[in-house]
Amino acid sequence: MNSEFLLNIVVWYYFLLVISVVYFAFVFFKKKQENPLFFNLIVFIWIFFSVCLLGLRDSSIGTDSENYRDMYEMATRGEGYENFNVEYLFYILMTLCGVFDNYHIFFLLVHLIFIFSLIYFLKLNFRYFSFVFLIYLSTFYYYNLSINIIRNSLAIPFWLISIYFFETKRWVRGGLLFSVSVLFHLSGFFILFAYLLSKFSSVPKLVILWVVVSFFSAINLDILITLLEATPLGEILPLLRYSVYVDNKEITDYIVGFRLDFWAINFLFILYLYMTKSLIEGSVWVRLFLGLSILSVFAYQFPYSDRTSLFSWFLIPFIIFDELDKVNSKIEIIFFKTISVCILLSCFSFLLFSRSI
Repeated sequence: MNSEFLLNIVVWYYFLLVISVVYFAFVFFKKKQENPLFFNLIVFIWIFFSVCLLGLRDSSIGTDSENYRDMYEMATRGEGYENFNVEYLFYILMTLCGVFDNYHIFFLLVHLIFIFSLIYFLKLNFRYFSFVFLIYLSTFYYYNLSINIIRNSLAIPFWLISIYFFETKRWVRGGLLFSVSVLFHLSGFFILFAYLLSKFSSVPKLVILWVVVSFFSAINLDILITLLEATPLGEILPLLRYSVYVDNKEITDYIVGFRLDFWAINFLFILYLYMTKSLIEGSVWVRLFLGLSILSVFAYQFPYSDRTSLFSWFLIPFIIFDELDKVNSKIEIIFFKTISVCILLSCFSFLLFSRSI
């Protein structure tokens, strides 16, 4: 089942990629005026592909789908919120979907919220937002978010949109959307801390901090406990050892530790930013990437912390296209580089994704 599912994704992905490449090449190189109807049709086809293969998947696809199906069925039986270790808005979503009495509808609705909130964020920032969406479809974490860690998939686009509104000083909208993100998944607080860190720290300081934290994590030193023991806060350490973090660490065997492969992805992209001089300019998204990279490495000793790395990775396609889009006079360069990125990412991504379904 899983191998057939992966094959369907690969075949349809590259089929749609060829169609999109031909269309966008015609628009860019022939200097034709975009046909909004056909342009929207291309985007609709991509969405339809994603919805059919990911939103309507069977619960046997993915490592977490069975758990989410069980949660949904418990909610439809009227079991109270206290029986769930999930955020409240996600619980409400499950109970509302209980009307349909079909977990496929629940999976579908979650994916629709994810995909349309992501597209809305891209439309806020790009004219050719479908190009960036194409890059997202080329990344393995897009598929993992759509199948294995769907609460994160609901939270991420909302905190992205909230940060966009914060940066444009629309505080009320930003605050409301950030609240939605947190109510879908508490990792939103993780993002807020990284955002504040990136706002009040220079790029060189962020890079140095990332290197220092990486060193401690590489030697498997629990940075949180070490910092507490070295400060007056160490006096309350016995109390903190009974916190949720320590309790989870003691009862679970899913302690990630230092992940060289995850660290290497961030290192290579930081190197890319340096070589393209984007690191020097330090846009809000570049600085946020650095802040999230710091916290993802910091969290390697936490249970289930491998999932925190994708918060920084999710910014990579956005930053890449943001940098390419600045070359307004050379749209051909944008076109070829974007397609090259898509092909390289997809080849690497489907290899990693095949291990998780």
